[in-house]
Amino acid sequence: LNPNRRLPIASATKLMTALLTLEHEKRLSKIFTQNNYVAASVDSQIGLVPGERMSVRDLMLAMMLPSADDAAEDLAYNVGGGSVGHFVGEMDVRARQLGLTHTHYTTPIGLDTPRNYSSPCDLVKLARYLLQHHPFFRNLVALPGATLRTGRFVRHVVNRNSLIGRVPWINGVKTGHTTEAGYVLVGSGTRGGMTLISA
Repeated sequence: LNPNRRLPIASATKLMTALLTLEHEKRLSKIFTQNNYVAASVDSQIGLVPGERMSVRDLMLAMMLPSADDAAEDLAYNVGGGSVGHFVGEMDVRARQLGLTHTHYTTPIGLDTPRNYSSPCDLVKLARYLLQHHPFFRNLVALPGATLRTGRFVRHVVNRNSLIGRVPWINGVKTGHTTEAGYVLVGSGTRGGMTLISA
């Protein structure tokens, strides 16, 4: 497989949504209000309703572990100053700054949309940057599950990366699946002082 081949990446898109959120919002306890987005029944979601309030921390957990599309939309809308389109534009700017030359975004979620793509090489670069620069992210993606205490009610979420908790040295990063992308896994593991990242 060509490591620079441009491919649909499903919810691995949420790696950039996570990076922009962490770079723009330093207070994880800050409360965001869900916009009018209603996830389709086939989407991965935690059932956020318009107007529901949840902390950035819990939204990040929901987006990264069970890959909740409604949480990703909530983060994009609020970090984007009330515009998901503006947020997606910032995703592309950040990709260029990081040298992700085979990446382009048209969604903060990763649904099958034209021109939302990346390459295995770019996904590894982005994951490495997140793991190196954001301890909260590094700890989050290594969790087998979590409890979300903000929102209308307490929710328990499980990491879709079933290797976490089952293989002791696997510690990330993000799964994805759509019809066009198939199954996607950006993985990381640490043994003997060395971390390897795969896509």
